[in-house]
Amino acid sequence: MRGRCRLAAPALSLGLAMASGLACREGSTTAEHTEHPAVAARAFWATYQEATARRMASDCAGAVPLYRQALGQRPGHEDTLYYLGNCLTEQGAHAEALAIFDRLARLNPAGSSRAQVQAALLHASLLPGAPFDLERAERLFRQALEVDPESAARLGLAEVRLLKGDVDDARRLLTEMDADSPMGVAAPFLLGYLAYHADGHEAAMSHFAAAVTRLCPPGSVSRWSEEGDVKSALERRWQALARQSVFGASWLAIRGDAGEGCAHPPDGTDLARVYDDLHRMIEGARGRAVNVSATSSGRAP
Repeated sequence: MRGRCRLAAPALSLGLAMASGLACREGSTTAEHTEHPAVAARAFWATYQEATARRMASDCAGAVPLYRQALGQRPGHEDTLYYLGNCLTEQGAHAEALAIFDRLARLNPAGSSRAQVQAALLHASLLPGAPFDLERAERLFRQALEVDPESAARLGLAEVRLLKGDVDDARRLLTEMDADSPMGVAAPFLLGYLAYHADGHEAAMSHFAAAVTRLCPPGSVSRWSEEGDVKSALERRWQALARQSVFGASWLAIRGDAGEGCAHPPDGTDLARVYDDLHRMIEGARGRAVNVSATSSGRAP
């Protein structure tokens, strides 16, 4: 029978018996070894899928140790690294997240831009405690664009140029994006901001209205009555898109202000408030950028 050894005769010498026993053990080990990859694969995918379920349920605290366990099973698994880095970012573990994204970038430097994009977003993040460094963010966004010219780095680069005060370049990049992505929200939202501060309320209105319409398309109220998993999937989609934008929290707030099912979308009367709040945020970020630049060059800010 497979997996068992049996001595041919009871009169075998001790030496032959020992040799036969050793051969049996080696054969058994070989059989176990051939089964091991399948067992390991099942264990990895079970761990990875559980981590993903936790992450999709907005439980990064529960997902992180599972992603770490999955990495112990497959250290080079790119999706595991990517989602672990994202969860660490969400938890505010910025230094560790950057190390994970650097590890991911080294695994596939010519085939994927997502590690550079996520690291760049961290360096451009306006959240307290983030490793704010616009020069590094721009460099990483440009590296990502060399790998994938159509990646989220296009928006990130435009947002960094805006934060650095290069309004003309930011407007050019955003205009190109708006033409290429008629369902995007960040581009019209930020073009509205630029128009508002250059030419006033009326100039900004068409851009602002486009952003609101894309966030709250006609029929949103009726669609909101669908099943709960449909609603949650839609909200997760918007949240995921907002995480790919430096100003994602600002434009996603429009959807929140609109109420459940976008029943009361913002209109022209809300435009000044929204863009004045954004302007204060941008001016604060520009002040931080000056301090970072002065510190890195050894000058007093």
